[in-house]
Amino acid sequence: MSLRDAAAKGDSHTVKKLMDEGVGINDEDWDGWTALHFAASNGHFETIDELLLADDINIQTANHHGDTPLHLASMWGHVKCVQVLLDHSASMEPKNSNGQTPVDVAGTGSLALGFGRVSADLKKEVFKRFNAEPERRRLSTISSLSIDSCPITGQETDIQVIENDLRKRLATLHREKRVLEKAKADQQTKLATEQKQLAEEKTAQSASVRKQMEVLAKQLSDKKDAFNRETRSQKIIMEAKRKKFTQEKAEAAEKLKKLRDTREGLDKKLEAARQDMLEKQLAHAKLVETENRLTLLTKCLTENDFGQARTIVKELHDMDAPKETQQLAQDQLIAALENPLLQQKNTTMGAFASLLSTFGMS
Repeated sequence: MSLRDAAAKGDSHTVKKLMDEGVGINDEDWDGWTALHFAASNGHFETIDELLLADDINIQTANHHGDTPLHLASMWGHVKCVQVLLDHSASMEPKNSNGQTPVDVAGTGSLALGFGRVSADLKKEVFKRFNAEPERRRLSTISSLSIDSCPITGQETDIQVIENDLRKRLATLHREKRVLEKAKADQQTKLATEQKQLAEEKTAQSASVRKQMEVLAKQLSDKKDAFNRETRSQKIIMEAKRKKFTQEKAEAAEKLKKLRDTREGLDKKLEAARQDMLEKQLAHAKLVETENRLTLLTKCLTENDFGQARTIVKELHDMDAPKETQQLAQDQLIAALENPLLQQKNTTMGAFASLLSTFGMS
């Protein structure tokens, strides 16, 4: 259920729940009616009270015909709704699209008959207060009906309540007006006295003020000159400091650049030395491994273990041993396969000695 539907039905509980949920209190339907319009037109004064608790509600909002909630409550004769709206400072001055105020449209319900019973003087005062002329309000249909032919239970009580409320409001307004007029007169008297005293003080102090102003102007001029001199001196000092700082900054930048260049050079040298050492370590390890393989090869050839000898020759090839070493190993294997045992042994030992000589070992 929407907020407007709940207000039209007088469902104050649902209205409060929807308000707590943050539903737009001033949302309008296709004809510009808000929840307050629906509550006022249907006479739900308790729902109006609930809606008026919202801080951002617009009690003067008008629909597309220019009717405010007070227009509708007055139009349909909902006296309590009118009272609630007036208690919350609803204005009776706005006019709808027909140029009618809430007083003017009070012609289709019990409120119209009620206004007819209000005393002439009080009614004129009410119309005068809200800038509405008695002649503008015509009750063509309602005024033709007699009071006896239209019995309305409790109407006299409602009208008396309105009359008493209006009398109280008028009395309050008169009291407030008198208080304001007296306060205004007192304020004007006080203001005139203060203006006179001020003029006298101004005349008496003008010479002294001029002299003081001259002294202050001289002091200000002297202070200004001293300030300008100090400012120029400070500018010179600051400029010298700035130049010195700029020079020191440039020197520091140059030193930093040199340090960076030196560091880069050292890093390059360190990396080259590390690579060289790594290569030497790899070469040495490879040499040791090759030596071990050759020693094992000699042993295998001595023991006529030609299968293992072939494996060693293949391993030398796989480990990328020097070409000369691989060739010597192959030659030794071939010689061992082709020559007698003694000749093979002598040849192998000689080849091994030659290989050691090749690697610079004795």
